[in-house]
Amino acid sequence: MVDSNSDSSSRKQPHESQNPKEPQQYSGGTYSDSSQGTIEHSSLPVLPAFALPESSNGGAGNVRVDTGVLKKYAENLDELARIVGTARTKVEDLKDIAPGAFKEAEDLKAAVTGDKGLRPNYTKALHDLRTALMDTAKNLRTLATKYSTVEELNQKGGEELRTLITTAQTDLQALQSDQL
Repeated sequence: MVDSNSDSSSRKQPHESQNPKEPQQYSGGTYSDSSQGTIEHSSLPVLPAFALPESSNGGAGNVRVDTGVLKKYAENLDELARIVGTARTKVEDLKDIAPGAFKEAEDLKAAVTGDKGLRPNYTKALHDLRTALMDTAKNLRTLATKYSTVEELNQKGGEELRTLITTAQTDLQALQSDQL
């Protein structure tokens, strides 16, 4: 006859695991929502409405630069950069998630808040977008200043304009390479 008591002490219960990273079976206690997470229900910021300038000649004829439009566009880009900066700060300030103490929960936490997770990637992408917006606004102001009179417009070549646009494109290409 086999003694069932001597046998049970050497066996693990089904919910006990050898590896602490393995998923654990629920032990049956009462549920307690111990998370400290909160959801902010404030509305999204209202984006500014941008009026597009009218074309005086329907796109035909001589090209002219309206420096007032360039300056207004730069102001609009500054406002967008401010909004993107606020979004970046909010993403940076998010609390780490606390999904639990089992393998899948740790994997989820790493995917969201880890070094290569969503939060750092979105933070970098928002930073790069803000930088591109600010650089473009600065370049537009520079362009508007340089082309502020008709005489200067006639003397300047397209080379400076191409250089300023290339700088903005470089910033945007850096943004496109960010992984989200």
